[in-house]
Amino acid sequence: MASDEPSTPPTPGLVRRGHAGLCYATGSIFYLMGYCLSMLYNSSKHLLLATNYLLLNMTFDDLNLIDPILKALKEEGYTTPTPIQEQAIPHVLEGKDLLGVAQTGTGKTAAFTVPILQVLHRTAQVSNHAPRAIRCLVLTPTRELAIQINESFGAYGRHLSQIRHTVIFGGVSQGSQVAALKRGVEVLIATPGRLLDLMNQGFVDLRQVEVFVLDEA
Repeated sequence: MASDEPSTPPTPGLVRRGHAGLCYATGSIFYLMGYCLSMLYNSSKHLLLATNYLLLNMTFDDLNLIDPILKALKEEGYTTPTPIQEQAIPHVLEGKDLLGVAQTGTGKTAAFTVPILQVLHRTAQVSNHAPRAIRCLVLTPTRELAIQINESFGAYGRHLSQIRHTVIFGGVSQGSQVAALKRGVEVLIATPGRLLDLMNQGFVDLRQVEVFVLDEA
């Protein structure tokens, strides 16, 4: 059932394929930016306006997700994707450019964490990667959001043990964060200040990054 249009602009997301300058790699880029920026891309053929109703009444089983991820979603109690998830996940899995618009609380984090986990798992089966190299960087402005995203990767990727993840942010001792980086992770969630600090100290190497996520910029 459709509802009234929201009174405040929704937060958009952009997935762009190409050269990721910060990451020194070519891959998919998933941005969640401000509403004004989305208007610059509103003519994109991949623009997705996620309204408050399901377009095809899909389940997660219909989205071509692998069994370990489906199992984790069911353990979290999720069977039906939200509109932004229903529309975004297939595009990210196919590596397409994407601009998605949805309100806060509609599952945008799962809309990129779920397909990224599958992409990383899939490419790990067919490509040679440096062991425990950072292959996905998620950059976000606040420690609270960084922690939330890290928890999402843990929840949806709990049955993909080969994909390790960690979170780094300022305001706390860097000791445990550096220790996690030294053990090796495939997914790094970071706030900008701590990321730059640890890069300057030589603890973060982004040369193997395939996927870059800029969330809530």
